Amino acid sequence: MTCTKLLTFEQAAERINVQPDTVRKWAAAGKLPRCKIGGKTIRIPESAIEALIANSLIPAEPESWTKGPTPLAEQKAR
Repeated sequence: MTCTKLLTFEQAAERINVQPDTVRKWAAAGKLPRCKIGGKTIRIPESAIEALIANSLIPAEPESWTKGPTPLAEQKAR
């Protein structure tokens, strides 16, 4: 895989609305490709995140971002 535009774990996590540790775990498990730059620095190809969004149920913009927080009473009813 060619590593063109690279994202930090934090940037990748923000795009798919998960925690950076989740992205780290996925990369370590081989579920997400990664590019090693320098000694210990690891980055995630932007194309891998775009493919994850395109091929899964992870929305590019979660509904919750546009609707605002869910009222507590509604959360408890779920």
